[in-house]
Amino acid sequence: MFKICMVGCGEHASRVHGPSLRRYAGEEAGVELAACCDIDCAAAERFAAAFGFARCDTDYREMLRREKPDAAVVVVPVPLSCAIACDVMRMGVPLMLEKPPGANAEEARRLVQVQQETGVPHRVAFNRRYMPQLRKVEDLMRQCGRPPEYIHYTMYRVRRFEEDFSTTAVHAIDAVRYLAGADYAQADFSYRAIAGQKAVDIFMDARMENGCIARIDICPGAGLLAETLTVSADGSTFFAALPTGERWLLPAGVSRFEAGKRTEWTMEALGTGDTFYEAGGFYAEGATFFNELRAGNKECLMTDFASSVQPVEVSQYIARRDTAYRK
Repeated sequence: MFKICMVGCGEHASRVHGPSLRRYAGEEAGVELAACCDIDCAAAERFAAAFGFARCDTDYREMLRREKPDAAVVVVPVPLSCAIACDVMRMGVPLMLEKPPGANAEEARRLVQVQQETGVPHRVAFNRRYMPQLRKVEDLMRQCGRPPEYIHYTMYRVRRFEEDFSTTAVHAIDAVRYLAGADYAQADFSYRAIAGQKAVDIFMDARMENGCIARIDICPGAGLLAETLTVSADGSTFFAALPTGERWLLPAGVSRFEAGKRTEWTMEALGTGDTFYEAGGFYAEGATFFNELRAGNKECLMTDFASSVQPVEVSQYIARRDTAYRK
């Protein structure tokens, strides 16, 4: 049996990771949801009952020693993620870690160091990388045969007035880096105060190391919940509305434009509001990770921590309200 354990049974885990794991175990032969763990015993018991885990615990180390799983999914508060992930790697357990990988760049680099010492396969759960819409844009870009020239990413939220929005903004920063296929060479930030709130709107203009120009707009106090992506490459422009909740307001499809006309529109098989854990990329990020482990293809599961350091580092500039990043 391919045994999976879950560390952390809170709201986010219950919303997307639990349904994803339950579906994976139901559709794939030889998979056991062995045990789940949370310091809140009642939460662990509810999670186990809801998603089909055989046992539950309040001590993740004891659980991992007993179960000896083939993989662990770690979804814990950001201040705990680095320490717990390092423990799991030192126990030799392949893990998928919910973003961001560490509370700051120092912790992100610590994860890289421990991973290199242990050689443990891993994945960072940057779910945008696995959204069907973003993957479709990636495929269309590949057909152009040239890297993107311009990327514009927008992130709108409703009444998200927390002072530090960086742990959500990191999604946009990572998605742009992923699609550009290159690190940020530099970025300049500007901010707009939101009346009566500590939160701010965030605007980022960047240049990537391969010459791609990028723009990111993050507005946490907007009138709608939405994320959009525009990419220009070799005379074509691709536009995608990404699913950001169970009931998003924009059609979550992908359009291709050439010479002022829409030449392609894809919406089928990109997921629906009834299966947000699929449309949002959560199912794919886990299923592909487990499948690579089961197939013995561990070489492709060794770089996520390293590729995640810069997005975490750039997001810290937003947390501090800095105005310029230079690599």
